[in-house]
Amino acid sequence: MAEYFFYNNALGIIRKLSKEPIYEDRRISQKEFLEKINTSKILFNEWFIKIKGEKAHFENLRKEYFSSLNILFKERFFLIEIDLSAYSRIEIKDILNLAIKNFTKIINQPNPFCPYIYLHGISNTELIELKKDLIEDGVLIHDGFDFEGSTFNPNSVFKKPNAFHPVKLKFLNSITYLEQTLILSGRKSEIYQFFLTDSFFDLNNPSVKEVKIQVNQLKNIKNII
Repeated sequence: MAEYFFYNNALGIIRKLSKEPIYEDRRISQKEFLEKINTSKILFNEWFIKIKGEKAHFENLRKEYFSSLNILFKERFFLIEIDLSAYSRIEIKDILNLAIKNFTKIINQPNPFCPYIYLHGISNTELIELKKDLIEDGVLIHDGFDFEGSTFNPNSVFKKPNAFHPVKLKFLNSITYLEQTLILSGRKSEIYQFFLTDSFFDLNNPSVKEVKIQVNQLKNIKNII
């Protein structure tokens, strides 16, 4: 099994390097290459699905990374890449509601928590409409903007939910806002990135758990988390 993991990691690295327009940026040393392919935090599904089957692959990921996460307090960041050619608001709402069910704990908790959401590639217009839908559904959200015309306030979005202000989802509208919030959350953070072809965010902090999972469609995420 390990040889398939390393082989597919190698393919991903080569594919990513090949897209660099500058020749020097496409070069990599043998030591760096071996270090990059020998990392269990990047989980490609292409070979595993062929070997074990889609259902077994998703079950293994859920057992490994998500089976008991909702028991403990953590600042969990879910980064989801959107395929605009196959986007469904209903589908993304299903994923967000599942994230609320499994990873939001407010009542009777010494450290209440709810997940952070960053949707990579979604348009600003659609993000606004998605938030409107959630609010109309009775889901209390926060995105770090305290009043009309304000700038993003990471301290505001970082505040814990509570029984009087039961925020169920925290939206981060951009990579920049994500980075600013991670500075505050520090080692209490766990990042779960779901990407289509190439990963789009690297924190590179050895103190922070960072898991990257390749999916080819949104509905797969529901089978994992």
